[in-house]
Amino acid sequence: MARINNLVNPRRVLTTLGIAVAAIATTVSADVAEDHGPGGTAPVRPFRLDQVQLGTGLLQEKRDRIKEFVQAYDERRFLILFNNQAGRPNPDGIEVPGGWEDGGLLSGHWTGHYLTALSQAYADQGEDVFKTKLDWMVKEIAACQDAITARMHQSNNTEQTNTTAPAPDWIPTHPGYVGALPEDTVLRLGPPRWAVYGSDLSKNTWAPW
Repeated sequence: MARINNLVNPRRVLTTLGIAVAAIATTVSADVAEDHGPGGTAPVRPFRLDQVQLGTGLLQEKRDRIKEFVQAYDERRFLILFNNQAGRPNPDGIEVPGGWEDGGLLSGHWTGHYLTALSQAYADQGEDVFKTKLDWMVKEIAACQDAITARMHQSNNTEQTNTTAPAPDWIPTHPGYVGALPEDTVLRLGPPRWAVYGSDLSKNTWAPW
């Protein structure tokens, strides 16, 4: 085996990377804020997505492919598990996304990523289709939040109002909670339970809220 004598020069790698990034980003807006933040002195600073434009190439192709997927995806699927926890009905013929969004201990996780994708897609070029989907999801999740809080304040009456969905079998204890899992899966992280990670829905937990 031949021995490699010339080590990679980190400065050369960073310089090359900088040139590549400059070539990819064809236009950067001149109104990027000069404020580096409290105590910040670094010349590198964050910028908004509408302040950079991708040139023709691999990154643009991948961005467009992701945006096409996000636009075509039925966002109602992400609300199924949230509606179930809120005691709200779901439309017929709609299934959960599966994977982590399957009712297991990471349910709701992909929903957050999808919300981020919609936000970034709209920020990219201001296309209303992404904002419409995003606004709908935020409104529906807020409705789930309100339904859970209302259920917490209900007396011993187990009948749900304004819904035909069955009431979840857990009792809310904190107003404002919303999630694709029962509230207790979050509370288990604290005393006296201190649940361990695992896949048992009755006693384990996964990602902290």
